[in-house]
Amino acid sequence: MGRAGWGEIDGLLIDPCDGVHTFFVRFPLEVVFLDEGDRVVAVERLEPWRVGGIHAEARRALELPWGTVERTGILQGQTLLFGLAASSELTRGMGDG
Repeated sequence: MGRAGWGEIDGLLIDPCDGVHTFFVRFPLEVVFLDEGDRVVAVERLEPWRVGGIHAEARRALELPWGTVERTGILQGQTLLFGLAASSELTRGMGDG
């Protein structure tokens, strides 16, 4: 909320969550709903000021910029893995000397 949009690699993991709305969100987003094992149980694409469905199997929701699901090939039934991404800022100088 309060932003004009997200960067290509931005996202928001909401835990616990089985449904979302886009009230006060000024840009469209995609929501990937995950069960306890991080298996994709549903995907929704929501425009601003919409209410998505409730997904009883979902434990958490991953909100992503519009187009991320198609670009990354996320499909219902897949299991997502989460970890820390190493940025060049964090890794600069590691392994030197």
